[in-house]
Amino acid sequence: MEAATVNLAQFKTAPFEHQLREWLASRGAHSRAIFWEQGTGKTWLAINTAASLFREGKIDAVVIVAPNGVHRNWVTEEIPRHLAEDVSGRSRLFCYRTDKATAKWHQDECLQLLKHQGLAWLAMSFDAVVTDPIMERDKDTGSRRTVWRGGKKFLWDFLSTRKVLYIVDEARRIKNPKADRTKVVVKSGRYAPYRRILNGTPVPNGPFDLFPQLQFLDEKFWDQHGVGLWTTYKAFFGRFQRAQVRNKQGKLVEFDQLIGYQNLDILNRIVDTIGTRVLKEDVLDLPPKVYTRREFDLTDTQAKAYRAIRDDFMVMLEGGQLVTAPLALTRLLRLQQVASGFVATDDGEPAVDIGKVNPRLDLVLEIAEDLPHKAIIWTKFRRTVDKLMDALGERAVRYDGAVDEDARGRAVTAFNKGDAQFFVANQQTACEGLTLLGDQAQDSLACKTSIIAEHTFDLAVRLQLEDRNHRIGQKFSTEYIDVCGAGTIDRHIVRALLEKFDVSCQVTGDRVKQWLA
Repeated sequence: MEAATVNLAQFKTAPFEHQLREWLASRGAHSRAIFWEQGTGKTWLAINTAASLFREGKIDAVVIVAPNGVHRNWVTEEIPRHLAEDVSGRSRLFCYRTDKATAKWHQDECLQLLKHQGLAWLAMSFDAVVTDPIMERDKDTGSRRTVWRGGKKFLWDFLSTRKVLYIVDEARRIKNPKADRTKVVVKSGRYAPYRRILNGTPVPNGPFDLFPQLQFLDEKFWDQHGVGLWTTYKAFFGRFQRAQVRNKQGKLVEFDQLIGYQNLDILNRIVDTIGTRVLKEDVLDLPPKVYTRREFDLTDTQAKAYRAIRDDFMVMLEGGQLVTAPLALTRLLRLQQVASGFVATDDGEPAVDIGKVNPRLDLVLEIAEDLPHKAIIWTKFRRTVDKLMDALGERAVRYDGAVDEDARGRAVTAFNKGDAQFFVANQQTACEGLTLLGDQAQDSLACKTSIIAEHTFDLAVRLQLEDRNHRIGQKFSTEYIDVCGAGTIDRHIVRALLEKFDVSCQVTGDRVKQWLA
């Protein structure tokens, strides 16, 4: 069927050309990888693929596994926005909540979803799919009994009794073959006749991330290309050399060190057989991103604490001690905390403020006061969120681990409706799955600025957070203001991320020494 002959009345929201083209090409495919950049409309494609399969009688259910909070957004925002009325009228939507799993109403909803005669939509978080049965001890007999089957078992019940389109949103979350979530998702995918993965940044850390993602789509996929074993795959697409380092005891230890990748042209051809890649610049006429940097000076007390941690780290680096990426990131994190005005303890005690003045916080608030429109303020530490919320009061809403799913949902709604000027968010919690454009009809109510108060080490997180307000629907130029401590590692981390360098997995001792010098 040509795009020109498609009856657009079957869609609740009109598709862009690239969406319609891919819908026509893949709506009946059993497996498909949607590697589309953030903000290019992956969700529309998935929802309308489900509607098409349901109309044809090929499915009667959809499972969506997504990061926590994003799975809820599918049910409250995305499906109601894009699902056509002829299908929505026969649909039942449910967001599985681990924190409510023992509640009777939640269990009743689960059972009703299993029995629903139309199209049943189940949205679960990656954390929920690995939860085991919940047990409790009978007060009278002392025996243990199951009060709820758990998320893993409920997912199995759903897959074994329904004809399912299984969607994994932000599929990079299953990049580690050894992780429990990866094992559960990949194994459970075998029981769904139709499978999709959605990913805006499929390989931010390199080609190794792809192995389990495409294995979910087709368990025999890599076998067909001669690299079905994880070790074989790594050896074919990675380049390794034997290396030696001294451990803490001074003993030389040998290991295989990844020094680069190879055969990527072959990998791209393989991936093209099951996936589609779309870049925002190729399909959307969006206004540009504008990057600026604002710097602050550490207080004397902060500078002293910063130097002490830095000098201790340099001694370690120059002494030839084995410095792994996790160890390096831990030390860099300590430096970030000092630059954010506090010192964390190693014994579980509460963090301690460094003096009464916090230059980073003061600069963020100064920037915020100068903005006549709405903005997102991205943070790394909960302590910073707390202080910003205290300072901004009712003008701000928060989205981080300190508030539950209901409060997060209300925060998104309030911000987009214009009830709050600032959306104060933790990067890791809020970087995926949210649309934070505000009201584009009015200049003052549109979200045109992101203030990055603190900086992630993870390239994928940085790319994701930038696109919460730079996506379909944005009419204004989007500014990203990176707040950096003068003379600190902030500016090195920001420069690395903007150059598409993933600090979280590629940082080395030599690079860190350059940053600290």
